[in-house]
Amino acid sequence: MPYKEKEIEKIYWSIGEVSEMLDLSFAQIRLWEKEFDVFNLKKNKKGDRYFTKKDIENFRLIKYLLKEKKYTIKGAREKLKSGGNKADNQYQAVEALKKSDNFSGVEGAVVVCMFALNFFHISPYPHFSNLIYFIIFNV
Repeated sequence: MPYKEKEIEKIYWSIGEVSEMLDLSFAQIRLWEKEFDVFNLKKNKKGDRYFTKKDIENFRLIKYLLKEKKYTIKGAREKLKSGGNKADNQYQAVEALKKSDNFSGVEGAVVVCMFALNFFHISPYPHFSNLIYFIIFNV
């Protein structure tokens, strides 16, 4: 059996790496870090900021709420406090739709259904489950 090296998974990212990754300025990152209480910020002895994977996901979600959904900072803060999971689900559904080039097959139908359920706040009532079944098996 050949030796397989383990992939080293990064735990912390610097503000520069996060800035480049998310196309945000350092000032935006610092501002959002102060305005939103969802970050678990680490600093070294020099005072350099280091962010975790969860922090980066929170920045992505905040960017989505502020830039794409056009929330104010106050509105985004309230949305995260009241329905953070729902906002996160909406963000994930939109990202899945952006990444998917082809909406054919069962996988595409599931993505579209997930988008409809999360983004349009549709509850899966019994009649709606029939629609999902129809979409999935008639694609």
